[in-house]
Amino acid sequence: GRHCDAVDPEEFERMSKWRQYVVLVVTHGLWDIASCSVVVFNCISMGIDTDSHIWGETAQNVTQVLEHVFLAFFTFELIMNLVGLGVRRFLGGLWGRLDFVLVASGVATSWVLQPILDTTGQVA
Repeated sequence: GRHCDAVDPEEFERMSKWRQYVVLVVTHGLWDIASCSVVVFNCISMGIDTDSHIWGETAQNVTQVLEHVFLAFFTFELIMNLVGLGVRRFLGGLWGRLDFVLVASGVATSWVLQPILDTTGQVA
């Protein structure tokens, strides 16, 4: 059957059909293009947010919403990579560990810490 270079062919054949599908998705060239495109758009959004005094309040509101959209995508991407490639294989690489730390930090800050601070009236 079809498999990718990131996973041993015998290991691929032993995987469930849904995990084989995930492997094929996360190792496809379009997956990398989509992920890199989201990173670029996220950088642009962060730049606009940084200079929100120039762009105005509407731009700042949009970039704050986009921050959650980007974080949701990066969380989905991380989960897909962990499932498809396996935890050891994905976190065995430097980029995988960096990706994990960045996404975990974003989730902890934006979706855990900030809501807690918002309810207590404190600012992060």
